[in-house]
Amino acid sequence: MAAASTGGGLFRTDGGVKASSGLDIDAEVHEAWSRVRSGDATWILLEYEGKNKLKLRASGTSGPELVSGLVDDQVLFGGLRTKAGKFLCLMCTGADVGGMAKGRAAAHKNAAFNALEGTVGEVCALSKDEFVQLLISFAVAEDEATLLTVMTRGLATEIEVPHGKDLGYAKNRAIDKLWQNIPFCHAVAALSNLRMFDADSGEELQEGEAVQDGMKLLLALEEPGEGPSAAASAFASVVSAVGRHKLGLDGSGNAGSSREELQKLSLKELKKRLQEAGLSADGCLEKSDLVDRLLDNKKAFLPSTGDKEAAAQLAEFVSGNRKVPVDTYFIDSRSAAFLQAAPDGKQLCENLNFLGGFGVREIHGLTVAFLSGCGPKNGLGKNGFQGQSLQLI
Repeated sequence: MAAASTGGGLFRTDGGVKASSGLDIDAEVHEAWSRVRSGDATWILLEYEGKNKLKLRASGTSGPELVSGLVDDQVLFGGLRTKAGKFLCLMCTGADVGGMAKGRAAAHKNAAFNALEGTVGEVCALSKDEFVQLLISFAVAEDEATLLTVMTRGLATEIEVPHGKDLGYAKNRAIDKLWQNIPFCHAVAALSNLRMFDADSGEELQEGEAVQDGMKLLLALEEPGEGPSAAASAFASVVSAVGRHKLGLDGSGNAGSSREELQKLSLKELKKRLQEAGLSADGCLEKSDLVDRLLDNKKAFLPSTGDKEAAAQLAEFVSGNRKVPVDTYFIDSRSAAFLQAAPDGKQLCENLNFLGGFGVREIHGLTVAFLSGCGPKNGLGKNGFQGQSLQLI
């Protein structure tokens, strides 16, 4: 929903003309909404006075207060400010509201929402229960099987879900927040394959079960047991460190720069970063063009800084000094060191495999298309991929 503008008419979203809805908004509503916008309040509720006028019913700062103000025998409108600072319109149609009143409220909906400036979305419900938010905490287990699936420690989050939703819905909401902290491409799939357990009792829970407020859940590949072995911990740490560095999640390199940070750099520094990423400044007429190009490609073209450190960390496993505890496959980075040495791929040691330049492979029942390295338009030498590599894949 676009930001709403103030007005008393019925805004038609089907391209038709704006027609009068006959709805009157009490002046106190605008004063109360300005307090929400300024931060003095968090929400307001509006109720009917007669059949064609909305007046202020209540205003407050807490979620429980808002829910307690909802009733089953009225249609209430309102607005709120989220924790993220966004403003949303509200409409709650009580379960006992009659058909005529529902129809009248539906005709007034957009006029009521238009009265609240700055809103960017809406929350509509058919009962009080739908506004009740349940707080659930998720943590990812650190037993060996789970750690070697996500390669990351300390994953945890809290989410709010509406009353009536099941654990499958809650798990997906948690994954939306957790996957960004896992430094490899199939993070969502890895988390989706984990099972849910009650953190206190250890009982496995199913996705279709109802959410209960205050639940503490553990995501694990199998029933959580003892912690990981030293070998598994060491390997997971290496993979996590290398992956986070490559994706610019460790505070080093250039991939994590925000637009604001990039705007502060000189033209010379911006062009240098483009060159380091194997990108061209051709066609960039303004500073903003250089910034856009870096931001558009920061995830596709990984930083080269730290490749030597990454190779040193992997060397202990490649040499056989440490055992790789789980089947692992990787592609090359911008340095293309592995790509030039083994364009067709190579098993470096037990459980550690370089895939090669490009192609499609079956790995444990999963079809994987891959493309190694990145670089300037003229490619990476005789073993680097060219434009036709994409077509062949």
